[in-house]
Amino acid sequence: MLIIKLGLATATFEGNSSSLIATLQHRSISKISNEISFRLRARSQHAHLLTIKNLYTSNYFSLYLYDQNLIYRDSILTTDLIIELNNETFENWTTFHLHWSDFSTLTINYLYTYTINLSLKSLLTSNDQTQIFIGNGFRGCLEYVLIGENLYIPFYNDIIYENDTRTNKFFIEQIENIQINNCTFNNICENIFCQNGECVNDFDRGKCLCHLGWNGDFCQININECEQGNNCSKDNSICQDHLDGFYTCNCHQGFTGK
Repeated sequence: MLIIKLGLATATFEGNSSSLIATLQHRSISKISNEISFRLRARSQHAHLLTIKNLYTSNYFSLYLYDQNLIYRDSILTTDLIIELNNETFENWTTFHLHWSDFSTLTINYLYTYTINLSLKSLLTSNDQTQIFIGNGFRGCLEYVLIGENLYIPFYNDIIYENDTRTNKFFIEQIENIQINNCTFNNICENIFCQNGECVNDFDRGKCLCHLGWNGDFCQININECEQGNNCSKDNSICQDHLDGFYTCNCHQGFTGK
């Protein structure tokens, strides 16, 4: 039996241009546990993360990012669930685990419990009508998306299914602009001009690393070292600022020294 875990690859999503749609092909859901896990890295943003929908019943649940919170929404709830995660930053890899119990409760990361009337298993029918939609607005990285213990959502479509005898597996229907890499974004410095510095990679965007004596988003502001603090004698000299981070003390008549 061939076990394919291509979902373990790290997928980089570029924003509105990146999305994935996959359909669950299955013959039995009895062995799928009622839980989903994923690892996420992203800046604070307002974006759709993923939706799992039963196309036959139209029931679904969705997850959104809202600043540093996770938003849960489904087809039965009248209001969204806002999961406040104690100001955790998603810019570091963060693991999420959602578990639906048989008592109409949803537990997130083993800590936060909510009363709901829909479960993951109720979306996983036996007639190939379950669809997962990831991205379409999300900018960041997913290391994996795992349903149950071994049902991974693959992040690319060149998958060899020969000799794959798993009962349940996802087939990619559509995939757009998802890069399989170590969570790096392409061409992030292409349109950034650092006047007195160099553009460097800052996760999903470029930023200017300024040369000595320069400041500002684009290193366009000369730092006046005379105003920042200097060693010139206030009584016997005048400080003169120079570019690139240095200054000189112009001594009054009758005085010398640095």
